[in-house]
Amino acid sequence: MLTTGLRIKKLRELRDYSQVYMAKKLGISQEQYSYLETKQKCIPEQQIKTIAVLLAVKEDYLKTFDPQHMIENGANEKSQGYLNIQNLIMESHENERKLYVELIARLTEELAALRQQTG
Repeated sequence: MLTTGLRIKKLRELRDYSQVYMAKKLGISQEQYSYLETKQKCIPEQQIKTIAVLLAVKEDYLKTFDPQHMIENGANEKSQGYLNIQNLIMESHENERKLYVELIARLTEELAALRQQTG
């Protein structure tokens, strides 16, 4: 399962935002921002809110989205408290929808590559 920091990193990269850009918007240094993506286990609520706005996603998406689990178990997710991928995409704002589709495509490629590496 991806950490919140890694989710943020993947979304940031998808948007082609630099760490410097994100740090400036959050009012922190690039080093602090890098720590947030890679090592910080608990990101303050206010930063989550700001990051969600910057990346055009819902706060809950940053906290709970598990792409591998959703890709592999899409039809069963609703009963486990997750949104079905189709519902997530269809209920999203147009900008979010494009982001989700791009993210899912990239994650699917990454999963395929990982499966190939592990045999």
